[in-house]
Amino acid sequence: MLMGESGSMAPIPPPLVSSEVERRAACLDFARHRRVGVGQGQSGFTLLEMLVALAVFSIAALALLNLETVTVTNTNRIADHTFGQIVARNVAVETLTDPSPPALGTEMGEEVNGGRNWRWTRITGPSPEARILQIDIAVVDEMGQRAADLTIFRFAAL
Repeated sequence: MLMGESGSMAPIPPPLVSSEVERRAACLDFARHRRVGVGQGQSGFTLLEMLVALAVFSIAALALLNLETVTVTNTNRIADHTFGQIVARNVAVETLTDPSPPALGTEMGEEVNGGRNWRWTRITGPSPEARILQIDIAVVDEMGQRAADLTIFRFAAL
């Protein structure tokens, strides 16, 4: 009972929660919400969201590493073909600028270009036109991999 303004005793108002257990649960729930900050506008990522983002980033990074490997491999292959073509064209220029045409048959040689050894084979044969020779030039690298093929034509000796 509470003492009122007139000096009379007023009854105590009933509790808002009907039982002691519910009252304690409400207090704990209030304390937990206050501690976590629910309703205070906190933002951030959950652990699960971070793990998913990390997984996506990891997959993208692996794809980029794979792309880099393929790019390096293709760059080396293209460089080999380029140097092989240069060697084949050098042999072709020597063949075309020689005052006398090459003899019919096969000739082999070796050249250094780009700090590497290249082996070439020149096969000289008749063409469908009797006055013209067909000259096939093949170039291989140190490991025997075909790097370039070139076919040229030259006037035969009269």
